[in-house]
Amino acid sequence: MQDKGRICTAFKLSFISCRETLGVFAERNSHEPSAFPLSAASRFHHSDSVGGIPVDLNPTSVTMPSVKFRRHGQKNAVSNMQIDWDDFSDRTPTSAEVRLLGTVDLPSVLALQKLMVHEVGLQSRTNAAILLCEHPPVVTVGLGASMLELPTDPRDLESRLIKVHRVRRDGFAILHQPGQLAAYVVVSLVECGFGAEKFREILQQSVVLACKDVQVVARVEPNEPGAVFGRHGVIAEIGLQIENGITSFGLFLNVTCRLDEARTVGRGLLGQRISSLNAERVRPTPMGQIRSSLAAHLCELLGYPDYHLHTGHPFLKRTRTLIHDKFADHHSGEL
Repeated sequence: MQDKGRICTAFKLSFISCRETLGVFAERNSHEPSAFPLSAASRFHHSDSVGGIPVDLNPTSVTMPSVKFRRHGQKNAVSNMQIDWDDFSDRTPTSAEVRLLGTVDLPSVLALQKLMVHEVGLQSRTNAAILLCEHPPVVTVGLGASMLELPTDPRDLESRLIKVHRVRRDGFAILHQPGQLAAYVVVSLVECGFGAEKFREILQQSVVLACKDVQVVARVEPNEPGAVFGRHGVIAEIGLQIENGITSFGLFLNVTCRLDEARTVGRGLLGQRISSLNAERVRPTPMGQIRSSLAAHLCELLGYPDYHLHTGHPFLKRTRTLIHDKFADHHSGEL
């Protein structure tokens, strides 16, 4: 029994010595909290004190004394961590997804746009999508368009292998063709922090800035929110759909397209002048340059200065389609 008593006393004194050593260690290393929780103390059923500080060695409740750490230039400062709530905001950092699709038939890009709308709706705080493409000859008729914007004889379009699609956007009827750059912009207006009118202005301003990059003077008229004008006529049209705060469709910019064909549908048929960047510059306009410039300005004005650029989409497959010889001057028939 005496031997057991001596062993317990010696062990207790060793434990107290360790506690004092750790206290000195904490004072010497005051730049970081102590990394010794002394979990071994929970094995014992004794209580003691070190330097007047009670130490409860009960395994069900281990009470650690608070240790004050001194930093350079501070006295009796308690080491702790605080969250700077000013660094947080209602909007998380996001980036846009820009996809260069090449020439895509209208039904395929509409199906892809529907997928993007679904993804942005589910992850509106972390996602925005811009689809840049060209279309084979096709006419889209908006919800507010009238039959006066189409040729009176349906065979006129059929003879040029042009189909007509009714789509859920505003604006006039538009003839899409190779050489016209289409930008389908899918964003959450709630996430971006502005309304429909501001969004429309951003699309117009993006076109104006992109035109400036290729030395073309473009302007916006207050009484015409659905178009952007050059010196010789309309160079871009705006057509939007907004559902549950998510945008779709976007803008259609005439770059190298045939103006004689564009004047047979929509605004051209109603007597408005139609122009293109080639007509404004009186020289060819590189499609790659205007496409890159438009994408950068769109992302910047929408609040997504950081964007990821992709070519194509896994859901799209290469196919062939027939187009009239009139539209084959700058593009092959392979899509």
